[in-house]
Amino acid sequence: MKKRFIYIISLSIILLLGLLGYYELFGHVKSNKILVKDFSKIRNDILVPEKKGAYSTHYVELKGYVNDSVKISLDGGFPYIIQGKVDTVFSNIDYYGTYDAILKIESNKKTNGKLKIKHVIK
Repeated sequence: MKKRFIYIISLSIILLLGLLGYYELFGHVKSNKILVKDFSKIRNDILVPEKKGAYSTHYVELKGYVNDSVKISLDGGFPYIIQGKVDTVFSNIDYYGTYDAILKIESNKKTNGKLKIKHVIK
């Protein structure tokens, strides 16, 4: 009986440590889902990292359609230009959570379309 009790306690501790380790490695994911139908104004989305988070990448997934060019930029970097049917991912792989992750969406003209956007830091 005593061996069984020690076995159950040991197994519980191992599982708890495993869950805590998993959360520490993979638990600091922040994301926003955005649906853009109106491209008449500049749109910004900001993800604020947790102070004790371990981050390694910042990316955006885009799916949908736009009839004219739309600029997408991450963290004020060089803008990606998209147009037509879109199903792609843009990333900043050198992101460590030391600053806010900013996504900027802008169109030069009155663009029509519909974009589903997933903005993520992890």
